[in-house]
Amino acid sequence: MKHRIVCVSAAVVAVAFGTAVVLRPVDGDATQPAGKLSRKPSKTEKKREDPVGDKALKAFMRQKLAAMQQVLQGIVTEDYDRIQKNAARMQKMGTAAQWNVVQGPIYGDYRASFRRSAELLSKAAKNKSADAAMLVYMQATLNCIECHRYVRGPKQKNRVQ
Repeated sequence: MKHRIVCVSAAVVAVAFGTAVVLRPVDGDATQPAGKLSRKPSKTEKKREDPVGDKALKAFMRQKLAAMQQVLQGIVTEDYDRIQKNAARMQKMGTAAQWNVVQGPIYGDYRASFRRSAELLSKAAKNKSADAAMLVYMQATLNCIECHRYVRGPKQKNRVQ
């Protein structure tokens, strides 16, 4: 158990410092390399009006973060019910309109990746595989970081105002 905690902790630190390598699904294909995830939005990507507002969006994103933190706790303690419960929360959040802040294929890929990660976390919990859950968690964390970088972008040109 201590070995797994050390491994998960080391992996989280690696993500925090950007030293991990990950594959990111492109158009639903998990075999494609991540490449330049922080590229500028294409000319075809358009802004949309934000009907929810920044406060609601921030609250929603905090709920996503809380679910991810609970998944991490479940992985570290091998509490598969906790992983399953929070993966289900993530799946529900993945279909919500509140976090559709940018229109276009790149942001769509990030949204699809989040939904796929939630599905894979659920599957790992059902199979009682802490290792699989840990790998999916790491990929999801990296995708979240890259998505936030993308949305912030240079001078937030691609962010809904």
